[in-house]
Amino acid sequence: MIFSDELKFDHQDENGIGEVLLRGPGMLDAYEQPWLLRNQILEQREGWLATGDLGRIDDDGFLYIVGRKKGLISVAGMKFFPQDVETVLQHHPAVSEACIFALKSPCTGAVVISPLVLAAGHERPSDEELKDH
Repeated sequence: MIFSDELKFDHQDENGIGEVLLRGPGMLDAYEQPWLLRNQILEQREGWLATGDLGRIDDDGFLYIVGRKKGLISVAGMKFFPQDVETVLQHHPAVSEACIFALKSPCTGAVVISPLVLAAGHERPSDEELKDH
């Protein structure tokens, strides 16, 4: 269960879905790009960190992540939806789950990261194998 002083939403719609904002100790370690001082980040939203995730809380107080605020990633001018890449990766026999996100890059606009959860009994496929897939 989420406590109201740790989480709130920015601009909830009629379904109660809004951007998830969090605050608490240790929340900003190695998170923000470009690198800013902790106080500078917290001043932007009066101590709240905007996660970029869209979510809602059910009647029992449980948080559900239902999407992303920004659904498009741009790398060197090429734009794509992370959900499309996640779907392709998750169809690889060695991958159970994938999550695509981007970190800002001064050279290309973004660098794409994808942690993978491997399917039971599988080794991590090589980068080349995943690209070919």
